[in-house]
This record gives sequence, structure tokens and C-alpha cells, in this order.
Amino acid sequence: MQAPRRERTYIMIKPDGVQRGLIGTIITRFETKGFKLVAMKLAQPGKAKFEEHYADLSKKGFFARLVEYAASGPVCCMIWEGDNAVKTGRKMLGATKPFDSEPGTIRGDLCIDVGCNVIHGSDSVESANHEIGLWFTPEEICNWNNHSDTWVYENELQVKLAKKVVSVEKPYTDQKPGTSGLRKKVKVFTQKHYLENFVQSIFNALPKAEYEGKAMVVSGDGRYYNDVATQIIIQIAVSNGVR
Repeated sequence: MQAPRRERTYIMIKPDGVQRGLIGTIITRFETKGFKLVAMKLAQPGKAKFEEHYADLSKKGFFARLVEYAASGPVCCMIWEGDNAVKTGRKMLGATKPFDSEPGTIRGDLCIDVGCNVIHGSDSVESANHEIGLWFTPEEICNWNNHSDTWVYENELQVKLAKKVVSVEKPYTDQKPGTSGLRKKVKVFTQKHYLENFVQSIFNALPKAEYEGKAMVVSGDGRYYNDVATQIIIQIAVSNGVR
């Protein structure tokens, strides 16, 4: 099933960014943020393409220099998708003038001169739609499900974790609350629904006011099965209303 489409923005690494080998660095920033890459290509069009792209700046005194610079080498064209992709993308880029850009932004960290400011990003949803249509055909855009979205967007995480419903087929008579109940070999806890039953029993024994809507810390000693157990505990906790 295809996930619902989120907002998209057009990001273009300019010739100086390509020549300096910054494509990977910039992609990493957007991926680390949680955005999804749905289209990317290298292009080296003529000046006419950039005159169309920067048409809103055609009456500016620097327009000819801007077009000359943009057409001086290959550019990396990308479409990134995610909630508030346009506004957040612009913040990630920083101010047009690098010396006005905050440290931590792309321009604040990666460039010095406004004439070589590395990157372009759509400034509105309308501009993004226009620029995406200008640089990409529908066939070049990949609509795909990114499974990490579950861990980026809270609503998707809640939907996934709320599905953690377990039907225990038999009672376990050897389970005890507290640390004494945890002192068992891993093979005991890997029995079908053993861990789920243990965790849910704890929630059943507590007043809802003790955990509902509150944060919970899950820790372990790193031994085998620890990672699987942690995910099960988180899922059951969220299903019970833990934040």
C-alpha cells in the first residue's frame, strides 16, 4: 500500500557545490533530518533553462551573472519529501548571504561568498511545484514507502504500535514481578508471548494514573535479545498510553 504523499520541495546543488564534492554531505543532512529523497539527477542545461528557473529575478541587476554562474557546470537536482519540507528546507539552507547564515545551516557551514552559495531551495509550496515540474517529468519521480517514517512521524508510530495486540494462548505460572522475575535465561523469554505477557501484566497491576500520558525509560545490559525485547516493551507501552 502506497503511503500518503507529503509536501515536496525542490533542492538544487549549484555548480560550486558539485565541483567541491558536497553532494553527499548535503544529501546526508536531509536524510538525517528525516526527509525522503524521491528524485535526483545531474543536469547541465544551457542558460535558457536557468533564465526560466530564475525568471522572478529577471529585473535584478545580478540576473545575468546569476544565470552565467548557474550554467557554468553540472547541477544536482533533487526532490525531497516530508512534512513542512519547503519551510524546513529553507531553514536548513540558511540565508542567501553565507555570512548572514547561522552555524549549523548548509550555507553557514559550507560556503563564504554569496556568489558561490552552494545550493538553491524552493521558497514556497507554489514555487516548489513549479520548479519540480520544470526540472522533472512525472516518470522521473519515485513514489515509494520509506519504512523509517514510522520513527520520524509520531502519528505513524502511534498507528504502528497500536497494532501490537497479543492473544495469550496459555498462562505462565512462573512469572513474578520485579527483578526476580527477570532472572531467567533468554530462551525462557523467547517463548511465544512470554515477554508480552510479562510486560502487560505489569501494566495491568498498575493504576493508569501511574503511566498513562507519561514518559518511560527502557534500559538493558546489551545482551542477546535485548534489542528485540526493547521494541516489544515500547510497543506495548505505547498501546497502553505511555508517551
